[in-house]
Amino acid sequence: MGRSQLKKGLKHSLHEDAVGITQGPEGDIYSSKVHKRITPKHDCSINRENPNRKMPSNPALVVGYDGSGNFDRVVPHGATHGYWTLANVIPMFCPFDGAGASGNYIARSLLEFDLDDAGITAGDLIESATLRLTYYKSKTIRQDSEFAFDLHRVHPGLTGNTGGDAHNYDSKFTSNATWWEYDFTDTATGCSPGFVCGETSGIGTFLVTQGGTHGTKRWEYQGLGYTGSTAEHSNTGIGGADGWVDYSGGPVGSDQDSYSDNLYTGFTASKSGNHAVRANKVLDFDVTEALTDAQTYYNNKLRFMIKLRDDHTFEAGATTEKNRIFVSFHSSEAENGIGPSGISDVSVIQMPKYAPSIHVTYYNRT
Repeated sequence: MGRSQLKKGLKHSLHEDAVGITQGPEGDIYSSKVHKRITPKHDCSINRENPNRKMPSNPALVVGYDGSGNFDRVVPHGATHGYWTLANVIPMFCPFDGAGASGNYIARSLLEFDLDDAGITAGDLIESATLRLTYYKSKTIRQDSEFAFDLHRVHPGLTGNTGGDAHNYDSKFTSNATWWEYDFTDTATGCSPGFVCGETSGIGTFLVTQGGTHGTKRWEYQGLGYTGSTAEHSNTGIGGADGWVDYSGGPVGSDQDSYSDNLYTGFTASKSGNHAVRANKVLDFDVTEALTDAQTYYNNKLRFMIKLRDDHTFEAGATTEKNRIFVSFHSSEAENGIGPSGISDVSVIQMPKYAPSIHVTYYNRT
């Protein structure tokens, strides 16, 4: 999350067949069959009630809803970057951005994997790919129901389903992303009802623009709200705002009107039973199509957002710990083998136990 790109692009070679003539599944000839494991280049969590707050180096990625707002202390409390904060209820205490609310907090997580780290190039054939995530904390769901969480394609710029300006935005998203911006700039000045301190302030509700700017690197056409566009949100229903598009790379006019729009995959989490959330429990996802999508249309960059399905509908719940529906995953900070200088020797890196990773097998054309 808060590391150099070398750390973020860390790759671990599991196995590579001897170079020679290898036949693919359709009879095509490739030079070798390759097996690689890659970790995120960037990953971070964003928060609706702290929309201008970056958190580049937390050990956990947080996704979902918490009525009480503290996410069971998975995210530390504080007044500045690297933390989320509740409402300004203490006299003389003012978060630098005036952020916070009394409750009803929504968090999402963003990850980027770079297929360049696996050596994948145009013409290579991806045979299989598995995304592995590991729960960070147990018992983060307090209601006796099963809840769906989804992984959606997301990009920071004006990218269309056929690529569009994708290449111009290859390096825009960073681990300093916020609810409002794909890379924090300190230029957002959204209005924050009820707060008088802090010129840069805001609570990112599911309403239209609150009267200020959402930064110079706002989520254009890839917004993180229900209907998309920039990080301000429409309260007029699905697709109710003119010209707003989805948050996952669709062309203008493709408003998010279904949870399945540009969906990569999803999972179910619950308080108990087969889908119970338990610390260090591993979740595996088949992301073969997602990697092929990234290779074909998005210049080898696989970016996705994890969110609680229809999280906007949890906005008006009771502000208590019982109204807690979130999950947390170990972030890339869990990666082993990183030295104090930030330089890693691939030959001595141990297999990480918890960090997000993708295991990919592909046929190498060259």
